[in-house]
Amino acid sequence: MSSIWRQETSCSTTSASRQSTKKGGTKEVFHKSVKSKTGLARSPTHTVRTQSNHFFASIYAFFKLELLKTKHQLNHFALKSKLYIKALQASFAELQRLSA
Repeated sequence: MSSIWRQETSCSTTSASRQSTKKGGTKEVFHKSVKSKTGLARSPTHTVRTQSNHFFASIYAFFKLELLKTKHQLNHFALKSKLYIKALQASFAELQRLSA
């Protein structure tokens, strides 16, 4: 009898968690995206002012990333790799200029 009750409660909690995920899914994706792409969670700050500045800079960076994403029709990872390649090319060109 107790195993049937466990199965029924586990099914009901699973369906409830699925419903809550559907409702809050976009919020979770937003928070995950902000944390992973802008370094929000990796703040080495200690004072309130520096924490506020880091938070503002992270949100601003995410906003600019979203604008670029919309403008170029690329996802965040494609934009990041494109910027990384451009930066490597510029630094290599500078290295070649200094070596000559």
